[in-house]
Amino acid sequence: MIRPDATCREARRRDPPASRRAPFTDPDAWSDDTFVDRADDIRAIVDAIAHDSELAARVDLDRLALVGHSLGGYTVVG
Repeated sequence: MIRPDATCREARRRDPPASRRAPFTDPDAWSDDTFVDRADDIRAIVDAIAHDSELAARVDLDRLALVGHSLGGYTVVG
């Protein structure tokens, strides 16, 4: 599967995200892997901040807090 990333480059994903294997509307079918791609996205964002010279100087990653509601809360817990 090819999808554009945040910089509009194409990124290849080997497997479809778990959200496609267990639909949002069927939470009983969710597992530890369901929507894990959302948590991976958050990790990638924090890593990008740490490696960006302008942002790293402005953000204290030791004091970073994440908050989410509903699926966003599930993402943060992930």
